[in-house]
Amino acid sequence: MITIDKKASKEKWFDYDEDVKFKIRPFPISVRSLRPGANASFMELLYKQATYCLVDWSGIKSIDGEEVPYSDENKEFIFNYSEAIIQWICVQSAVINNDIINVSKKKI
Repeated sequence: MITIDKKASKEKWFDYDEDVKFKIRPFPISVRSLRPGANASFMELLYKQATYCLVDWSGIKSIDGEEVPYSDENKEFIFNYSEAIIQWICVQSAVINNDIINVSKKKI
């Protein structure tokens, strides 16, 4: 059986910890242009996915305690220095993708 939930393909907020939340969207196959065979490293693929999927955040603060606003520039800065956040965002986008279409495993 295959079931489709189009409502599940929307952006969703995920709690990173008790203070920080990220708004993430799914990563559709149609926007995946880099492929490992095209000389792209695994980290480049994750970076591209995280950059596409992250659309907002709340709760990120500077060392001085000031709120860091979501922007492409701030997102790039965070991604340049935190593989852990990139990987976490990619996992959450995969969670969204898995909720969109449920495919039962077919025996081969």
